[in-house]
Amino acid sequence: MNKCGSKTFQLRLRRGTATSWITLGRFPEMSLRDARMQATWMHVCEYGTAEPGIRSSVCTVPQ
Repeated sequence: MNKCGSKTFQLRLRRGTATSWITLGRFPEMSLRDARMQATWMHVCEYGTAEPGIRSSVCTVPQ
């Protein structure tokens, strides 16, 4: 929740020592379930796995 009271879903990604934040969406337009699913997909695409701390091949998003 930010200072104005709105709730935003964000994903933190680390690349080496750099950290970036990606905004997934705002509540209630995006549900918690949808935010978690999107975060999982983005994590898989970035690191190749849904498991934090483990890296493997880059994913391809199904069409």
